Amino acid sequence: MDSKTILNQALTLGVTLYTQGGKLLARPAQCLTDELRAAIKSHKTELLELLTPKQKRAIVRFKLLNGQGGVVIGDDTDTPESLIDDLRFKFGNRLDPSLFN
Repeated sequence: MDSKTILNQALTLGVTLYTQGGKLLARPAQCLTDELRAAIKSHKTELLELLTPKQKRAIVRFKLLNGQGGVVIGDDTDTPESLIDDLRFKFGNRLDPSLFN
């Protein structure tokens, strides 16, 4: 049984598999059969990978009032808002504010 088949069987039983804090959870767990519970345990890594949203990096394009500009690419923890705050700190009043309104 592969991970997509496991997900389909769980849904057929009315069980939702999901991730939270890196853990694989089932709700309502009492609806799982012993066979499906064993399949979930044996395919836990694949199920976690399948159900975990892929991280998207924040990207912000900016322009300075003198016409120069560029692009800032954040890491996995950055948000567009945090990148804009960093740009405002770095460039202050030289940053073209019309891009962020």
